[in-house]
Amino acid sequence: MKLSILTLFVVLLSSALSFAQPVINGDMSDAQYATIGTFTSDRNGAGNSNDLGVIKFYTNGTDIYIGITGEVFDRNFIVLFLDFSGIIGRGTGTLAGSSSSSVGCFTTTDGGLDGAKMDTDFDADYALAFSLDGGSENCFLYAARFNSTGYQSTAYLAQTPDLSGSQGTKSTPFSGGSGDLVFAYNSNFPSNTKYGIELKLPISIFPGIDNSMSLKTFTIITKSDGWVYNECIPGDPGSSNLGFDPNFSSIADQTFYTSNQPLPVELTSFSGRFVNGKVVLNWNTATEVNNYGFEVERKNGNKPEAEWEKIGFVAGNGNSNSERNYAFTDDHVASGSFYYRLKQVDTDGTSEYGPVTNVTLGLALYDFKLFNNYPNPFNPSTTIRFTSAKETRAWLKVYNSIGVEVAELFNGTAEAGKVYDVDFNAAGLSSGIYFYKLITPARSETRKMILTK
Repeated sequence: MKLSILTLFVVLLSSALSFAQPVINGDMSDAQYATIGTFTSDRNGAGNSNDLGVIKFYTNGTDIYIGITGEVFDRNFIVLFLDFSGIIGRGTGTLAGSSSSSVGCFTTTDGGLDGAKMDTDFDADYALAFSLDGGSENCFLYAARFNSTGYQSTAYLAQTPDLSGSQGTKSTPFSGGSGDLVFAYNSNFPSNTKYGIELKLPISIFPGIDNSMSLKTFTIITKSDGWVYNECIPGDPGSSNLGFDPNFSSIADQTFYTSNQPLPVELTSFSGRFVNGKVVLNWNTATEVNNYGFEVERKNGNKPEAEWEKIGFVAGNGNSNSERNYAFTDDHVASGSFYYRLKQVDTDGTSEYGPVTNVTLGLALYDFKLFNNYPNPFNPSTTIRFTSAKETRAWLKVYNSIGVEVAELFNGTAEAGKVYDVDFNAAGLSSGIYFYKLITPARSETRKMILTK
């Protein structure tokens, strides 16, 4: 007799693996990222070799990950401004001030950025500037910290060893905090629209910043002396380049900053496992601030074009300084690979995405699976689940204890990988033992169920 083989394997990127973070390599295709800003103006003041695409964002409660797709050439700079909700930088709507020295595009001699007026409701705390510095095979990173009078400090931080995604690291923070800043640049944009500048910023490198705060960003291209082009994310400055000391607050009907990105929940683990035909997700938090809850999302890894879909919600604990444990069960899965992620939602409606876990359920291609009905025993209804790894003709029938057919629940084509949940109502039958049988041209399988009245 030929034995059917059921192969089940679960790939869990859990603990160290499932709690995966974006890889800093200048490729923003990591599933953890959310797009928070997009270049929509079609302005081209900086020319065809200097371009912006989108701003990507992710945080795990410990590190901030930001990606800017695009490219920069010659001595131009891509400048990223950071506005944290809990500290004061230059002050809303301004950036004027002076510095004792000039580094990168943070100049003090020709106006540049030191006299810029930022958008209303945007308080620039920090800026990071990226440049190839005259066509070099390295990407250079400079930084500025702003206070109420302008530049509090400016510094050269680090450089990448190449333009192909290798990392540059700054181990000694420039602003008095602690931790390693890591960044990379991949220069193959626009051939690959997911390439550009990528960096990891430990929250600890910013003194005074914690998980109760949020972050807004703004990105623009400048010359080496701080002269400003009209290419930015978000917003449209107009058809002309902005030059020295631009006044963003005077440009009507435009918002030159992204929405607030929260840094609230410190998620310490996220994992998934296969249990009795279902995927059980578990996660833990160490701290929570204004946590309304978690939306659970799933994506079918068997279909490259598949989108994330919301499949459930788990309420949070609001504010907590102790460990909290959560669980969610997905009972609509079939064979194949599935990705799961959490969307953490604050009480004010703001949200952020957490890490991604991958669960792969494999069936031999000639096989199908008939699961135990639930509930069992039952009265008067129960649900019978089955799935097939390939498209096949199938019948699902119910028999009494002496082999007489009492119901046909399915008669048709079973789609490959689809989960079928079939309801059986036995209100017209007597108590006793019944058998349900899944039949295909290749094989059949029978299971027992008990009706109690």
